[in-house]
Amino acid sequence: METPQVETSYTIVVSEKPMPSLGALVSVTINDILVFQQFVQPRYDIMEEKVHQALYTSMEYLVNYEEIQRSLQGDDLSGTGIY
Repeated sequence: METPQVETSYTIVVSEKPMPSLGALVSVTINDILVFQQFVQPRYDIMEEKVHQALYTSMEYLVNYEEIQRSLQGDDLSGTGIY
């Protein structure tokens, strides 16, 4: 998996909340926006699968966010705002 090329710095927080008899609730937030949240059972194969899902989801969020920011700064949206 390749790191996306982004122009802005981000704060990424991965948190885990133990859930008795269920495993753990794992959350990933980027700049205080929840982008991934799943229950994870304490089994290696399931944990590895959820890690890949969290990485993919986070990378897609960052790429989409950058594209939206670039499109909002384009020439089409510049001007005085007077019609």
